[in-house]
Amino acid sequence: MGASTAPVGNDTIQNQTDVRGIWQGGLTTAGSSGMIFTNSTFLQDTGDDMIFGHNNLTGSTTNDLPTGGDWDAGNGQRWLRVWYLDKSDVNSNGGSVDLTFDFSDGGMSGTPGGASSNYRLLERSGTSGPFSDITAASGATASISGDQVIFSGVNANELGSYYTFGTVDKNESPTAVTVQGFTARSGLEARFLEAIWFLGALGAVGGVLLWVRRRVGRL
Repeated sequence: MGASTAPVGNDTIQNQTDVRGIWQGGLTTAGSSGMIFTNSTFLQDTGDDMIFGHNNLTGSTTNDLPTGGDWDAGNGQRWLRVWYLDKSDVNSNGGSVDLTFDFSDGGMSGTPGGASSNYRLLERSGTSGPFSDITAASGATASISGDQVIFSGVNANELGSYYTFGTVDKNESPTAVTVQGFTARSGLEARFLEAIWFLGALGAVGGVLLWVRRRVGRL
């Protein structure tokens, strides 16, 4: 019987939620509640693997954002859900992977929008403190597909420790659509607002909700 090539994570990964992995000779794509790893050129040798799991948080925050450049405009936001990565590159060959962040799978409402370049791949070395924006350093190209933000061609050498994703402009390119509460009204206005609230609960397109908010403010 041949030896198994399935990877075994370290102590830290064993304390994460929804632990998944990709490895040479096994799975080449795997998802963990909002984040999907897809191998491109990283899995080359027996023993190459990436194992990942998250902290089981849901929502967005403006805490611990990167600083400098576009981040200094003060419009940044990131997911609270953070993944820990345990990586093994046996012969240090490097390579690349694609990382996809899926809004609905991550428990977030709405869809990404605006310029895809507003979305950034974030990393830090520990469980606390500010993240670093590694999008440019990793060579990643961001794109939007439905309710997913995809970072293609991520240099595996730039990945390790803790990571998530964020935006430098939460107004144009939110990390989730939040439906604002409203004061009850009577008659036609009430029915109009109830219909909008229902659409928001279904995760209507962000641009439509922004238009509605402007209209509601004039009622």
